[in-house]
Amino acid sequence: MVIAASAWPHWASAAPNPNLNGDLNSDNRVDVLDLSFLLGKYATNNFEADINGDGPVDITDLSILLTYYGKTYIPDGVVLFNGDADSGFGVWCSIYRAAADRITTVTSPSIDGLAYKFQVRDGDNISGERSELGTTGAACSSAHAFEGDERWYGFSVYLPDDFVTDARWSDVTQWKEDGTGGNQSPPLDVQVMNNRIGLTHHSASKVATNLWYAPATKNVWHNFVVRIKYSPVSSIGFIELYYSADGSEPKPAMPRRYVSTLLYEGDYIKPRIGYYRDASIATTTTLYVDKYKIGTSFDAVRPR
Repeated sequence: MVIAASAWPHWASAAPNPNLNGDLNSDNRVDVLDLSFLLGKYATNNFEADINGDGPVDITDLSILLTYYGKTYIPDGVVLFNGDADSGFGVWCSIYRAAADRITTVTSPSIDGLAYKFQVRDGDNISGERSELGTTGAACSSAHAFEGDERWYGFSVYLPDDFVTDARWSDVTQWKEDGTGGNQSPPLDVQVMNNRIGLTHHSASKVATNLWYAPATKNVWHNFVVRIKYSPVSSIGFIELYYSADGSEPKPAMPRRYVSTLLYEGDYIKPRIGYYRDASIATTTTLYVDKYKIGTSFDAVRPR
């Protein structure tokens, strides 16, 4: 049986295929391989087999899998905003750089085609030392997200030899917030520090919490897919993260986390990509970003 993605209800899922409940090996079908995997993890807290995201692998997860047994997923996701370097600078509504050569496109390193090259030099102060592409403005409304929206973000970042990974912070992706209170700090960013690359949550009271991290390996592509449900209420807003650094498709890296994904009611998100750093870093530093997309499903945005 073949089934379109919009034809079934959605349970909170930490399973490898976020588009088809019960597809635990991410091959776009629910079959005996998935059943065997779940039964092998039954009565444990293995999050890859915990289909409904409540902790234990139990009869509820088995029931969900059996409900979808024999079904196949047909990807039907939509790309809402294509910020890939092959699309050019024109898709971005705001550019933050000290000079034109601080943001360029290159053919190497890249996953395919072009990638963005971001560079910051000592004293490149544009409300902080940064080199970024942003989505401020009505022309970039397809990139914006409001309370109640659910969005998928896919992108890849590359840290070359000159990238600073010590105890000083560097942001490589920001989910900036705007609204009635004006420009706000981002509730979420991907940050590099202490030799780690990780996803950080920021509360309205400026408390930063690291939700997930991996080694900040240099000279490899760090591939991300991030799913976000937007709400200022921590019991409603959530984040899921998929990641790889070995050239493969991003895999589940962080089970669903419920947090406030908006700082203030009525605000909206306007994402940025690029390099924003601790001003005490004095060296010239480079970052590469490729395959940035915003969409409605994992398949629509996954880096490839």
